[in-house]
Amino acid sequence: MEKADVKNKGPHNINITDRSKITITGVLDVKSFDEIEILLETELGILLIKGNGLSVKALCLEEKLVKIEGE
Repeated sequence: MEKADVKNKGPHNINITDRSKITITGVLDVKSFDEIEILLETELGILLIKGNGLSVKALCLEEKLVKIEGE
């Protein structure tokens, strides 16, 4: 697997709070989502989030930010 070039990229963070809230930066697009999986395109590649009762609570592509809630 090729390592992504992180030069000239914005900040990339994943913050998990109480195992029920996730804030992710560096997000370019939400490719698909349902209650079990959320597929994100980030500046560093594809990111798959799996769980139960997942929902996208906030999405701001201008800020490259997504907030997810669920288990």
